[in-house]
Order: sequence, then structure tokens, then C-alpha cells
Amino acid sequence: MVAQNRAIHQTSRARLFFRPPGVYADRVPVDVDLKDALGRLALFADFDDADLAALLELGRVEEFSEGSRILDQGQPDVGLYVIVEGEASVVLDDAELAVLPRGSFFGEISCLLGEAVVADVIARSPLTALVIPPDEVEHLLLQQPRVTLRMLKTEARRLKSMDEARA
Repeated sequence: MVAQNRAIHQTSRARLFFRPPGVYADRVPVDVDLKDALGRLALFADFDDADLAALLELGRVEEFSEGSRILDQGQPDVGLYVIVEGEASVVLDDAELAVLPRGSFFGEISCLLGEAVVADVIARSPLTALVIPPDEVEHLLLQQPRVTLRMLKTEARRLKSMDEARA
């Protein structure tokens, strides 16, 4: 019976994340409120309950107090951060470059390029983030093309804004 339940559990997650048999056996139930909060974010708008649960199992939730450093310039192997609640500042050389509200993400460029973070990220308010480990980000993006497309559109908007600010 346990083997049958494990197979059903794995099958329900197969759409989002392929894992070898037995990987999910040691997982704990996910926080329903957190799952609902993730489901309200545009990045994961088309995820069903099983997809959201699998996403939470893949990543980890981190909480930061106002003013705390989330990432430091030069930090390697950071992963993908998705802001579930709160706001963050992107700071370079003591200048605030951007404010990232709920639903925003950061760390993606460093993660995808395998390079260190190029700016500090600081919590402007109490902040909760889902962090996808760097070795899982590419897999997530390949398995979820709509997430990839949404991230690409966000990156394009960021580049456009930077170009307009320089003009």
C-alpha cells in the first residue's frame, strides 16, 4: 500500500518535476497558506494545487526582517528567489537601483549564468521568499515553459526600463 501511495504521489508531481522513485517519501505536508500565497503570484498563475505543492517541496521558504541583507554582491550559488510577501531593494554602490514588490524574483541571472551576484538585495519590509536551489532552477524552467516565458518578459521589461533611464 505504501509503495502504491508513493507511486500516486510521484505521478501527481511528474508534470512539474521528474524525480527518481522514492524521492518524495521523506517530504512533509506543505503550508496551505503559503501554497495559496504562491498561487496568487503571476509567475505561478496557472499552477494547480499539485504543482504548487511540488514547487514548495522543491524549494525552501526563507524569512527576512526589515533591513536585513538577503543577498550580498559577490555571493555565489544563490538560487532563484521569489518574493511571496514583502518588498526588497536592489542596491549597488549605496544606490538603490530597483524596488522589488511581492511576486518579483531575483537571483535568476546569477543562477543561470553560474556567476556571483552583482548587487546587494536588502529587505525593505519583513519579507518571505521561496528559494529554488541553483541546481533546480534550470529543471524548473524546462519543465514549466509558461514560468520561463513570464520570467523572460519580466527581464525584457527590466532591460527596456534600464535603456530608457540611460537615454
